[in-house]
Amino acid sequence: MINYFKAAERLLAQRGNLEQALENLGRRRELASTQAKAERDNIKPRPYASSGGINAHTSARLELAEINREIVATRSTIAEIDRVLAQLDDADAELLRAWYIEHKSKEQIADELVQLQDVNLRSQE
Repeated sequence: MINYFKAAERLLAQRGNLEQALENLGRRRELASTQAKAERDNIKPRPYASSGGINAHTSARLELAEINREIVATRSTIAEIDRVLAQLDDADAELLRAWYIEHKSKEQIADELVQLQDVNLRSQE
């Protein structure tokens, strides 16, 4: 049986890592793109084509396509998490972000909540 709460917790906890993954994928895409261009430039126009050069270029292009697919999937996951958090009350969403995404300690969160309450009380006076 699927434990939806645990699955949601795992997904929220990975939100920060997904941003880092996007940065890493961006760097991988730059390298793969450079490699694909180099492999393409290595293919010499001749009456016959060397299968080695064509295979290397095809492999580099496939890697680039896979990286682009991973970037789209990662962005989609991040957007879905953000959409779900946007549906919550601001206080609930902020609490979940602090604990799961920003990995703040319970003490840090409690201090921030106390400070927020103090500000709210002062503004009501």
